[in-house]
Amino acid sequence: MPKSEYDNEVILNHQFLNQQPIYVEPQTETQTQAVMVASSEPILSETLQTRMVEPFQKFALLLVFGLVVFVAVIFGYKKVTGRRPSREAMNFLQTIIVVMAFFAFIKLM
Repeated sequence: MPKSEYDNEVILNHQFLNQQPIYVEPQTETQTQAVMVASSEPILSETLQTRMVEPFQKFALLLVFGLVVFVAVIFGYKKVTGRRPSREAMNFLQTIIVVMAFFAFIKLM
């Protein structure tokens, strides 16, 4: 017997999760078509989350990481040499970081 309300909830959840799926044979042509369409289409929310949001979140994270590396390199160069790097060197470093983030994004997809 369950000793507390929590134990009762755990038992109910366990019983719910271990249920076998119920399969009902479609009776009409419309029901058959509905079953075929439903079984062939992916779940919309899962598809949008996986294919649309996650890659862009990864790409944004890679760009933020690249920005941190860029700032660290600029400050490190300034601390070591005592002067700022040239504009061309900073642009070149930015280009390298964006290209690396893009290729990492492609690799992660």
